[in-house]
Amino acid sequence: MGETPYAETPSGKKRSKRNFCCCGCFLFLFVFIVGGGLSLWLGPSILRGVGLLEPSAEELFAGSKDPVATEAVNRVLDTAGIEGVDAMVIPIAGSEGQLAVFTIHDGASAGGISS
Repeated sequence: MGETPYAETPSGKKRSKRNFCCCGCFLFLFVFIVGGGLSLWLGPSILRGVGLLEPSAEELFAGSKDPVATEAVNRVLDTAGIEGVDAMVIPIAGSEGQLAVFTIHDGASAGGISS
């Protein structure tokens, strides 16, 4: 208890015995930064692999359009008398589902649909 936290140097100046504290703080900061960087870099791929993170829209709808389904939807639109609307059917990657995207042309009478 009577021991002081300082040591005498040959020049007579007092020096702290606790110099390791700075090294410990820098080591903790380094590990924290590296760990945070790794979690930001690897985290999304790990979460996606476990199934906790859904794939992005670019990954889901990266396929080319389905020409048969697109033609069928456009035929239904024409039969219903809806003019000025085009459809495009895109398969969803990793499933049997499909997505239909409708485009309404400017100035076209879209059968009661207003843009």
